[in-house]
Parts: sequence; structure tokens; C-alpha cells
Amino acid sequence: MYRSSHMDSEEQEESVPSWLKDENVMGGTAESAPIAKSTIQKTSSYGGQSVSSAERSAEVDYGTSNTPVRVPDVSWAEEKVTEEDEEDDEESSEEEESSEEEESSEEEETDEEANWHEEPDERTSLKKSNRRRRKQKYRYESDDESDVELSVKPRRNCCHSFFILVQIASVLAILCMIALEVVPMAILLNQGTIQQKDVLDLVLRGYFTFFCIFFLLAELEWVTSSLNNWILKGFLYTFLGVVAKEQHLALIANGTLKVKDFEDGYWDSVRASLIVSLVSWWIIGCGCLYFLMGTLCMKSIRNRFRRNYQSRMRAYLDQERD
Repeated sequence: MYRSSHMDSEEQEESVPSWLKDENVMGGTAESAPIAKSTIQKTSSYGGQSVSSAERSAEVDYGTSNTPVRVPDVSWAEEKVTEEDEEDDEESSEEEESSEEEESSEEEETDEEANWHEEPDERTSLKKSNRRRRKQKYRYESDDESDVELSVKPRRNCCHSFFILVQIASVLAILCMIALEVVPMAILLNQGTIQQKDVLDLVLRGYFTFFCIFFLLAELEWVTSSLNNWILKGFLYTFLGVVAKEQHLALIANGTLKVKDFEDGYWDSVRASLIVSLVSWWIIGCGCLYFLMGTLCMKSIRNRFRRNYQSRMRAYLDQERD
């Protein structure tokens, strides 16, 4: 019986693993009781909190155990947490700035709505007037010139001067044409006796005078008419010059332009013929020039130069007045 119990104890010892055997207990095992109880407490979060180091505690009931406890590596978590913290800080700062801007804009709107009935402050009115004056001053800036000194009196450029020269030449040609039509009419009416052939001449000169006066008003832009179209204006001017030239040749053939004695002087046919011929060609040239400029759409360029010059001159006069 003792042998059997001894054999049972040996079999029991062989069945127990070596790492569970307690060396401090003589002939006994601690199979039923655990050698060590180890608990690992670790706190980690990824919402901005730092990961604490692993805390480990061991409670030994029967003896000590030298088995090492493996602590996990959490360095990758710390790097991830720091990156997420920076992103969260940037997003929160952007959200705070946007919220502050919205609040400030809402406060300004509420202040404006609340103070709409109040009188404007002197400082705000002065700022508005200065801003309006600055806009008015720099409105004259053309496409080619960005900055113009207001201290110097503005001048017209070459293109604008050319358009004005053409207009002056046309006005002078029309005035000369009116004079060449009115003077012979006055001479014929002062003769006392008007022949039958002179009646047609008087009617034709009357029509010419009427059209010349109308063209003169249109050239000076005192009336708004269809002559603002330069192509039509050039066609009518050339027609008027050709008719005046034909009339002059007809008068020479009829012998109307002869030396006639009057009380205060005489009518020289040579001088009169030369003046009428020059004025006819003059107005024909103005008509051709207007027709060419109209086909090239140069009226819009003239209008732009005129507006720029007028705005610059207005700004200069305002500065001189101030």
C-alpha cells in the first residue's frame, strides 16, 4: 500500500509541468494554486491625451516567478496622437476664426440696421466725399495713360487734334459755300430787273443756302440728326461740292459771271470763278475724308478721345477751384 501511494505520488509529480513546481515546498506542488497573478493596467487614448506607461503589479501567493512580462510598444500610437492633436488644433483655430468673423459681420449689420435713422458722422461723410472725389479725379484715365498729373493742364493727343482739324475745315468750307451762294443772290436782287433765267438761279441758290445752314448746325453738333453718321455725311458733302462745281461751270457758260459795275464796286468774274472752284473742291475733299473715316469706324475713337479729354479737363478745373 505504501508502495502504491508512493507510485501515485511519483506519477502525480511527473504529470505536473516543471514550471509549476514550487522549489521552496518540500515534496509538494502548487498545481491547485497559481504561482503569480499579474495584472497590466495601461491607459491609452487617441483623443489628445498622452499614453501613460504600462503599470505592472504582481501578486505572489506561493513563491516567486521569474517569468518576464512583455510590455507592448506604444511609440507608434504616440506619434499618431501628436499628429492628430496638431490637426485638431488647426481645425479648431480655423473654426474659431470663422466664427469670430461671422459674429463681427453680424454685429456690424445689426449696428447699421440700428443706426440707419441716425445722422452720419462728420468723419464718415468726409471719407465718403474724399472717396467720391478720388473716383471723379481718376475717372479720366485713358487706356494708354495710367497716371496723369493733375498739376499740368491736360492736352489733346494727335488723333484728337486731327479730328478737330477736320471738323474746323468742314465748318469753314460750309461757311464759304454759304457766302458764295448768298452774295450772288444779293447782287441779282439789287439789279432791279430780274430776268427769267435769273429766277431759276435764285431758287437753286436758296436751296443751297438752306442745306448749307443745316449742315453747319449738324457739324457744330447743335442739332441731332442723321448726319451723325460719317458715311452719310461724307456722301452728302461730296454731292454738295459736285453740284456747286457744276453750277459754277453753268454760270460761266451763260455769261453770268462777268464784270458788272455797281455803285460801290464791281463783280470780277475771274476772282469769283477761282473762289467758287476752290470751295467746291474743298468741300468735296472734306466729304471724301468723312466717308473714309466712317468706313473705318473712327467715330468711336473720336468720341473716346473727347470723353477722356473732357474728364481730365474737368478734374483739372476742380483741382484749381479747390
